[in-house]
Amino acid sequence: KIEEGTNMCRIMPGKDDDTAFYAETAIHRVPDPENPDKVKNVHCRKVHNEECPLCEAYYAMWKLSDGANTEEAKDEFKARARKLKPGKRFYLNSVNVGQDSPREVKILSVGIKIFEKILGAILDEDYGDITDFKSGHDFKIIKKSVGLDWPNYDQSAPRPKPSKAGSDQETAAWMESLHDIHGLVKLEEYAEVKSFAMTALPEVF
Repeated sequence: KIEEGTNMCRIMPGKDDDTAFYAETAIHRVPDPENPDKVKNVHCRKVHNEECPLCEAYYAMWKLSDGANTEEAKDEFKARARKLKPGKRFYLNSVNVGQDSPREVKILSVGIKIFEKILGAILDEDYGDITDFKSGHDFKIIKKSVGLDWPNYDQSAPRPKPSKAGSDQETAAWMESLHDIHGLVKLEEYAEVKSFAMTALPEVF
Protein backbone atom coordinates (compact mmCIF):
# COMPACT_ATOMS: atom_id res chain seq x y z
CA LYS A 1 0.00 0.00 0.00
CA ILE A 2 1.33 3.43 -0.94
CA GLU A 3 0.96 5.68 2.08
CA GLU A 4 0.68 9.45 2.15
CA GLY A 5 4.16 11.00 2.14
CA THR A 6 7.41 9.24 1.23
CA ASN A 7 7.47 5.50 0.53
CA MET A 8 10.99 4.12 0.08
CA CYS A 9 11.28 0.92 -1.90
CA ARG A 10 13.74 -1.15 -3.89
CA ILE A 11 12.36 -2.48 -7.17
CA MET A 12 13.30 -6.11 -7.70
CA PRO A 13 14.71 -7.44 -10.99
CA GLY A 14 12.97 -10.12 -13.02
CA LYS A 15 13.35 -13.76 -12.05
CA ASP A 16 15.79 -14.28 -14.92
CA ASP A 17 17.06 -12.56 -18.05
CA ASP A 18 13.98 -13.68 -20.00
CA THR A 19 11.43 -12.39 -17.48
CA ALA A 20 10.47 -8.72 -17.33
CA PHE A 21 10.69 -7.05 -13.93
CA TYR A 22 7.11 -5.80 -14.33
CA ALA A 23 3.73 -7.07 -15.55
CA GLU A 24 1.39 -4.76 -17.45
CA THR A 25 -2.39 -4.81 -17.54
CA ALA A 26 -5.36 -2.47 -17.92
CA ILE A 27 -8.25 -2.35 -15.49
CA HIS A 28 -11.93 -1.56 -16.06
CA ARG A 29 -13.70 -0.50 -12.88
CA VAL A 30 -17.35 -1.57 -12.86
CA PRO A 31 -20.08 -1.77 -10.20
CA ASP A 32 -19.86 -5.01 -8.24
CA PRO A 33 -23.02 -7.07 -9.07
CA GLU A 34 -23.07 -8.41 -5.51
CA ASN A 35 -22.63 -4.98 -3.96
CA PRO A 36 -23.52 -2.04 -6.27
CA ASP A 37 -21.98 0.45 -3.80
CA LYS A 38 -18.56 -1.09 -4.40
CA VAL A 39 -16.34 -1.29 -7.48
CA LYS A 40 -15.02 -4.45 -9.09
CA ASN A 41 -11.74 -4.49 -11.01
CA VAL A 42 -11.92 -6.33 -14.33
CA HIS A 43 -8.82 -6.93 -16.45
CA CYS A 44 -9.20 -5.68 -20.01
CA ARG A 45 -9.17 -8.64 -22.38
CA LYS A 46 -7.31 -6.59 -25.01
CA VAL A 47 -4.15 -7.03 -22.93
CA HIS A 48 -4.29 -10.64 -24.17
CA ASN A 49 -5.24 -9.54 -27.72
CA GLU A 50 -8.81 -10.75 -27.16
CA GLU A 51 -12.11 -8.96 -27.78
CA CYS A 52 -13.25 -6.92 -24.80
CA PRO A 53 -16.97 -6.13 -24.45
CA LEU A 54 -16.22 -3.42 -21.90
CA CYS A 55 -14.02 -1.61 -24.42
CA GLU A 56 -16.85 -1.93 -26.94
CA ALA A 57 -19.20 -0.37 -24.40
CA TYR A 58 -16.69 2.41 -23.69
CA TYR A 59 -16.43 3.44 -27.36
CA ALA A 60 -20.19 2.99 -27.85
CA MET A 61 -20.86 5.49 -25.05
CA TRP A 62 -18.81 8.14 -26.84
CA LYS A 63 -20.76 7.51 -30.03
CA LEU A 64 -24.01 7.82 -28.13
CA SER A 65 -22.76 11.09 -26.67
CA ASP A 66 -21.99 12.44 -30.14
CA GLY A 67 -25.48 11.57 -31.34
CA ALA A 68 -27.38 12.70 -28.25
CA ASN A 69 -30.05 15.39 -28.74
CA THR A 70 -29.43 17.34 -25.54
CA GLU A 71 -26.36 18.57 -23.69
CA GLU A 72 -27.58 16.77 -20.60
CA ALA A 73 -27.66 13.44 -22.44
CA LYS A 74 -24.23 14.11 -23.99
CA ASP A 75 -22.72 14.80 -20.57
CA GLU A 76 -24.32 11.69 -19.08
CA PHE A 77 -22.81 9.37 -21.71
CA LYS A 78 -19.43 11.09 -21.41
CA ALA A 79 -19.44 10.61 -17.64
CA ARG A 80 -20.37 6.94 -17.98
CA ALA A 81 -17.63 6.44 -20.58
CA ARG A 82 -14.96 8.01 -18.37
CA LYS A 83 -15.88 5.68 -15.51
CA LEU A 84 -15.50 2.67 -17.81
CA LYS A 85 -12.21 3.68 -19.44
CA PRO A 86 -9.49 1.05 -18.80
CA GLY A 87 -6.62 2.35 -16.71
CA LYS A 88 -3.06 1.11 -17.17
CA ARG A 89 -1.71 -0.80 -14.20
CA PHE A 90 1.72 -2.26 -13.54
CA TYR A 91 2.76 -4.90 -11.02
CA LEU A 92 6.30 -5.08 -9.66
CA ASN A 93 8.12 -7.01 -6.97
CA SER A 94 9.44 -4.56 -4.42
CA VAL A 95 11.06 -4.48 -1.01
CA ASN A 96 9.97 -1.72 1.35
CA VAL A 97 13.19 -0.26 2.75
CA GLY A 98 11.58 2.16 5.19
CA GLN A 99 13.17 2.09 8.63
CA ASP A 100 10.12 0.70 10.41
CA SER A 101 9.10 -1.78 7.73
CA PRO A 102 10.02 -5.47 7.43
CA ARG A 103 12.38 -5.94 4.50
CA GLU A 104 10.40 -8.50 2.54
CA VAL A 105 9.20 -8.82 -1.03
CA LYS A 106 5.73 -7.46 -1.67
CA ILE A 107 3.70 -6.72 -4.78
CA LEU A 108 3.75 -3.06 -5.75
CA SER A 109 0.82 -1.98 -7.94
CA VAL A 110 1.27 1.39 -9.64
CA GLY A 111 -0.30 3.49 -12.37
CA ILE A 112 1.26 4.86 -15.52
CA LYS A 113 2.80 7.98 -13.93
CA ILE A 114 4.95 6.16 -11.35
CA PHE A 115 5.85 3.41 -13.80
CA GLU A 116 7.07 5.94 -16.36
CA LYS A 117 9.30 7.49 -13.69
CA ILE A 118 10.76 4.06 -12.82
CA LEU A 119 11.30 3.16 -16.47
CA GLY A 120 12.68 6.62 -17.23
CA ALA A 121 15.30 6.19 -14.50
CA ILE A 122 16.39 2.84 -15.93
CA LEU A 123 16.76 4.38 -19.39
CA ASP A 124 18.67 7.36 -17.97
CA GLU A 125 22.44 6.81 -18.12
CA ASP A 126 22.80 8.75 -14.86
CA TYR A 127 20.94 5.93 -13.09
CA GLY A 128 20.90 2.82 -15.28
CA ASP A 129 19.46 -0.41 -13.93
CA ILE A 130 18.06 0.72 -10.60
CA THR A 131 17.06 -2.90 -9.84
CA ASP A 132 20.71 -4.00 -9.61
CA PHE A 133 21.37 -5.31 -6.10
CA LYS A 134 24.92 -3.96 -5.87
CA SER A 135 24.81 -0.68 -7.78
CA GLY A 136 21.12 0.15 -8.11
CA HIS A 137 19.05 2.87 -6.49
CA ASP A 138 16.27 2.93 -3.93
CA PHE A 139 13.14 4.57 -5.32
CA LYS A 140 11.11 7.20 -3.45
CA ILE A 141 7.38 7.15 -4.17
CA ILE A 142 6.11 10.46 -2.84
CA LYS A 143 2.35 10.67 -2.53
CA LYS A 144 0.62 13.99 -1.93
CA SER A 145 -3.15 14.07 -2.01
CA VAL A 146 -4.77 16.89 -3.93
CA GLY A 147 -8.36 17.25 -2.81
CA LEU A 148 -10.12 14.06 -1.81
CA ASP A 149 -9.54 11.73 -4.75
CA TRP A 150 -6.47 12.93 -6.65
CA PRO A 151 -3.10 11.68 -5.38
CA ASN A 152 -0.09 13.41 -6.91
CA TYR A 153 3.19 11.55 -7.51
CA ASP A 154 5.14 14.21 -9.41
CA GLN A 155 7.99 14.34 -6.88
CA SER A 156 8.66 10.59 -6.99
CA ALA A 157 12.21 9.74 -8.08
CA PRO A 158 15.13 7.38 -7.49
CA ARG A 159 17.57 8.36 -4.76
CA PRO A 160 20.56 10.14 -6.33
CA LYS A 161 23.19 7.88 -4.78
CA PRO A 162 23.44 4.18 -5.69
CA SER A 163 23.46 1.70 -2.83
CA LYS A 164 23.72 -1.98 -2.10
CA ALA A 165 20.22 -3.36 -1.65
CA GLY A 166 21.13 -5.76 1.13
CA SER A 167 23.48 -8.55 2.11
CA ASP A 168 24.08 -11.41 -0.30
CA GLN A 169 21.98 -13.60 2.00
CA GLU A 170 19.10 -11.11 1.96
CA THR A 171 19.09 -10.62 -1.79
CA ALA A 172 19.24 -14.37 -2.40
CA ALA A 173 16.21 -14.82 -0.12
CA TRP A 174 14.36 -12.03 -1.95
CA MET A 175 14.94 -13.68 -5.31
CA GLU A 176 13.56 -16.93 -3.92
CA SER A 177 10.40 -15.19 -2.71
CA LEU A 178 9.51 -13.19 -5.83
CA HIS A 179 5.77 -13.17 -6.50
CA ASP A 180 4.35 -14.36 -9.81
CA ILE A 181 3.32 -10.89 -10.93
CA HIS A 182 2.71 -12.03 -14.51
CA GLY A 183 0.17 -14.54 -13.23
CA LEU A 184 -1.83 -11.61 -11.82
CA VAL A 185 -2.74 -10.43 -15.33
CA LYS A 186 -5.89 -12.51 -15.59
CA LEU A 187 -7.65 -13.33 -18.85
CA GLU A 188 -11.26 -12.68 -17.87
CA GLU A 189 -13.99 -14.91 -19.28
CA TYR A 190 -15.71 -13.29 -22.27
CA ALA A 191 -19.22 -14.10 -21.05
CA GLU A 192 -18.61 -12.56 -17.64
CA VAL A 193 -17.09 -9.40 -19.10
CA LYS A 194 -20.01 -9.10 -21.51
CA SER A 195 -22.43 -9.30 -18.60
CA PHE A 196 -20.67 -6.30 -17.02
CA ALA A 197 -20.90 -4.46 -20.36
CA MET A 198 -24.62 -5.23 -20.65
CA THR A 199 -25.17 -3.77 -17.19
CA ALA A 200 -23.08 -0.69 -18.01
CA LEU A 201 -24.72 -0.04 -21.39
CA PRO A 202 -28.12 -1.73 -21.74
CA GLU A 203 -28.94 0.71 -24.56
CA VAL A 204 -26.60 -1.22 -26.89
CA PHE A 205 -26.29 -4.78 -25.58
